Amino acid sequence: MHEAKNQSRVLAKSIDVHSEELTGTLSFVVSSVLTRNTLYLRGNMSAAATLSNQAKDLQQEFQRTGDIVLLDEAILLLNRALGLLTKKGIDPLSSEPDVSPETAALIPVFKGLGEALGSRFVRLGDVEDIDLSVRYLERATRLITGSESLSLDSVRNTCPNSFLLTMGLNSKGMVSTTLNNFAVALTRRYGRTGGVGDIDYAVTIQRMALEADGHGNWSRWNSLGTALIHRYEQLGRQEDLDESLACQRTAFRLGINLEKDEEARLLSDLGTVLMRCYTRMGKVEDSEESMHHLRASLALAEDRGEYFDSQDLIMTLNNLGACLMRRFLRLGNLVDINEAISAYQQTLKIAPEDHPARHTLHNNIGLAFFNRHLHSGDSQSIQEAANAYEMAVAVTPPGHPTLPLTLNNLASALHALFDDTGDASHIEMAVATQGRAIRVAPQGYGQLAMLQDNLGMWYRSLYDVSKDPTHIEKAIVAHQAALDSSSPELHEYPVILSSLARALRLRFMVALEQSDIRKAIRLTHQSLKLIPGGHSSRGSHLASLANSHQIANEVHPDLADAEASIAYYSEAAQLRVYSPLARLNAAKQWAAVAMSQHDKDEATAALDMLVELVGTVAGMEQPVRRRYEHLAGLSDFILNAGAFGIFTEQPSKTIEWLEHGRGLVWTQVNTLRTPLDELHEVDPVIAENFQLVSRRLESAAQESLAISNRWNVAQGAIDEKITLHGQAALHVRLAKEREDMLHTIRTTIPGFESFLRPPSITSYMEYLPEDGFVVLINMHPLRCDALALVRGREEPISIPLTKFSWIQALKLREILQDTLVSKDLISRGAHAKSADVVEQGDAIEEAEDQVSDTEPDDGDSRGIRPLHKKRGVAASKAPEGIKEVLQYLWEDLVQPIIEALALSTSSDEKTRIWWCPTGPITFLPIHAAGVYRGVDTVCLTDYAVSSYIPTIATLNERVKDREQSLASSNDQLSSGLFMVSQPDAPGLGSIPGTTDELDRIEQCISTLGIGFLRLDDEEATVDAGLQGMEKYSCIHLACHASQDSEDPLRSGFFFLDGELQLSEIFRANLKSADLAFLSACQTSTGCEKLTEEAVHLAAGMLSAGYTGVVATMWSIHDEYAPDIADDFYKYILDSSRAGDGGDEAGKGRISGENAAFALHHAADELRKRLGETEASFLAWVPYVHFGL
Repeated sequence: MHEAKNQSRVLAKSIDVHSEELTGTLSFVVSSVLTRNTLYLRGNMSAAATLSNQAKDLQQEFQRTGDIVLLDEAILLLNRALGLLTKKGIDPLSSEPDVSPETAALIPVFKGLGEALGSRFVRLGDVEDIDLSVRYLERATRLITGSESLSLDSVRNTCPNSFLLTMGLNSKGMVSTTLNNFAVALTRRYGRTGGVGDIDYAVTIQRMALEADGHGNWSRWNSLGTALIHRYEQLGRQEDLDESLACQRTAFRLGINLEKDEEARLLSDLGTVLMRCYTRMGKVEDSEESMHHLRASLALAEDRGEYFDSQDLIMTLNNLGACLMRRFLRLGNLVDINEAISAYQQTLKIAPEDHPARHTLHNNIGLAFFNRHLHSGDSQSIQEAANAYEMAVAVTPPGHPTLPLTLNNLASALHALFDDTGDASHIEMAVATQGRAIRVAPQGYGQLAMLQDNLGMWYRSLYDVSKDPTHIEKAIVAHQAALDSSSPELHEYPVILSSLARALRLRFMVALEQSDIRKAIRLTHQSLKLIPGGHSSRGSHLASLANSHQIANEVHPDLADAEASIAYYSEAAQLRVYSPLARLNAAKQWAAVAMSQHDKDEATAALDMLVELVGTVAGMEQPVRRRYEHLAGLSDFILNAGAFGIFTEQPSKTIEWLEHGRGLVWTQVNTLRTPLDELHEVDPVIAENFQLVSRRLESAAQESLAISNRWNVAQGAIDEKITLHGQAALHVRLAKEREDMLHTIRTTIPGFESFLRPPSITSYMEYLPEDGFVVLINMHPLRCDALALVRGREEPISIPLTKFSWIQALKLREILQDTLVSKDLISRGAHAKSADVVEQGDAIEEAEDQVSDTEPDDGDSRGIRPLHKKRGVAASKAPEGIKEVLQYLWEDLVQPIIEALALSTSSDEKTRIWWCPTGPITFLPIHAAGVYRGVDTVCLTDYAVSSYIPTIATLNERVKDREQSLASSNDQLSSGLFMVSQPDAPGLGSIPGTTDELDRIEQCISTLGIGFLRLDDEEATVDAGLQGMEKYSCIHLACHASQDSEDPLRSGFFFLDGELQLSEIFRANLKSADLAFLSACQTSTGCEKLTEEAVHLAAGMLSAGYTGVVATMWSIHDEYAPDIADDFYKYILDSSRAGDGGDEAGKGRISGENAAFALHHAADELRKRLGETEASFLAWVPYVHFGL
């Protein structure tokens, strides 16, 4: 068996052979004994001396080369020497306290065997070797001290034995060395078996070694510090950690003029203890000092190649990785976890295949990848974690004490894989693996309750897939077993209580047995009583209790349950030490229950809390995919809030809720960091401190949440030994520190009074366009409304849309998409038939079910009117194509808004409307709504010029930018047009019309002195594209485009040598950005899963800084694009000259200020040329304008 725990590491180097003290000892013993014993004994003693000396030479050569064969031969020679010195039939390890010449001759052999066997254990991990090493070194220690009862007093009072003293075998140095080596062996065995008795005894023996040496030997201090840190890891006692650090600092101070390997070991050990201090107390200075020492140790170790030097290198790299991972868990910096993974991977490259700690190294890599997955949600990390854990399990020897935890970690990774992929095989394997972890756990295993609790969680997840009630029963059995294995005074007990409560609640949802839900509520109450008020994990128990009351009320309505649910959700949402994401979810449920109870005050408070938390949860430090996971469920809920706000006659609150809960992806990319950046410019010190304490608070909450969810048992084991009250004190201190800093920032720094607060309705109304209307349409299954904002008004205008419905919007979207697919204008794979669209029928049925019981018979009521009840034009049939879709949009949606705003048709300059749609209506062409029937046509274009905005805040920013630009100087902007034509991008279909399109535009601008740059075909490279965007205020891209709904920053435009992605455009210097004309496919089409996020290229270019963007809702005909572009730019150029006072004044300048009017004109011209055929609508309707 070749195994050893990771912590065995550099202890091999702690053995003090003190060869100079032993040189000649055996020969001296031989000469002494010859005068007093028989010729037979004289011969054996001489032979034993020869064998021992040969063994010593072999050991030294092994230390130099690492060749295990040399060590095996040394042990063989020492065993022969032992046989020569032992009477036949007598156990050489039997207790013989009296020192005689015979037993004195055994001391050096015992020492040699103990040291050699310990070295072989470090190399191969055979537990029999370390057991024998302990026994031989203990025997040598007792013989050399002359005491069977080892204690500090026995060392202090050791009476010099005349025989041993004459031989030099019980000098203070020799006693200290022997004690030290015995303690090191005990510590090694503890690392392999986990026996608390060994580490306690090791600490005692090390203190004796220190006492015997007079406290002046750096090595003794180092060994005592190492033993103490091992005991701290086992028991979690603060005093052991403090003393370990003091010992290592003393060793470092005394270690002068050391060899490089000794200095490297000291640095590594000191860095390791400081890492534990950082984990325990969270002081950044401990982390910094730890990594400083570990990196210094690494620098000393990297250029040495002997085996034990490579051991030092492995352990230093391992400790550096651990320190980086702990700092990542505290601060959330991905650079740290990536460097940790790199350090761990290097350890595996260095360690031999038969290295006894190899299973630990694999486990550490798995832990690092697992933590990166928890932070970023990327699939690759959790797959890598599972792979690493599988390797760790494969190389862990049977019976090894770490095997249950390693199996548990593998099961956790498999469960996370199930969450990530939905593959049922992963959760089935997680259950099987967790079961094995429990079976291999030894009798009295300290972590058994945790393993059983996790098994219960995996069974609950398995039920989600199987719907087999027996899996719930097995979950309850597992959680109950965990409870029986634990006790109320332990950290884990409230977690297990809550787990059992969740399983009972799940059974109640299936069997509707009242006793289950009532017991679940009692258990959760019991768990709450065990958790201090300021502890972050209290939030998850509050939320669970609220959920139980909520479910009880839904099954058997009871006002007491509803009120309890509201109260507990409210408490969880307002718990400042709780994870922001968890608080957001609690606020969401708080609002949902309050709205269901028609409790206006509670619902309003909950929604205010919700929008306060949104920005924090959807922060820039979270990867895009993880933000999507958080936002996908929030967007639809925000529409509920909007409907509630309108129903309770709170239009201003409604705007605030809808604005702050929608459009978060681009807001984060472009503006979320701005307040912190601005603060950094004013006061960099307070900005950095605020950012640091915010990270620490979030990490503390996440760490506590991870432990409460029983993830990463190996990682959490030490932390769990810290008392709940100690953790609570830390969490409260961090929360108060953050709140105090927020108060200081808001009250002492001018301009930061609203720092990190959600904007109010006043801020939204302040920067509206001077003329026109902003119309936000809130879609909800139970009601639809419009809110119109006008500059100068204090409150929005509320417009009920009693004739339009959520179901109608879904059906119109389906009809439009089917039409476009049939005409090959959108791709089924790319957009039209995504999973959401395929299941659209289910969505329609669900919406119909929601309103079926609430629809009154009165046709003039505010109830939902299905399409089959349509009155007026085409009342007897549902729409069949785009023309009919536009008609329904006009009659049921747009016309009521036009009438409420009292707009009239005019041949003069029309008013502007900025449409801000929500829900399924975001995919419908509101701007083209109308009844098209020749001379009797009535449509929106007769009344207004339409633009779209993803959020009101986006328009606010563009208005503010334009006003600031006008206030400074127009001349500061670099005017000009950058054009790209890429008709034959590699691997994509040919679009030859793009060349004609740019020819027509060039003809328009070439005689007006306007600066422009045109790139065609091979000239249109990604780098040239970026340079053109930075130089010119307006851009026209006639090329293929792509949209990545998973990561919008990877959407982009295809050039000759690749794709110019939005991420690169965002990094560019676009100070002069004005107008972007995206003559590409579906550049304003979003993602069905995130209808409130406007995840498309048009919104992305707005967020990148362009004031206005022309885009398309579906693929455009190559033949019509040049006509649209020609008419558009002619209008733009004419209006630019007119705005500047005439032809000469306007020469040399192009502005996108009138882009919406220009597109309106160009589309109208195309419509006139093509008539009112379906082909005509498919040609001009897709063109849309975004922005100011």
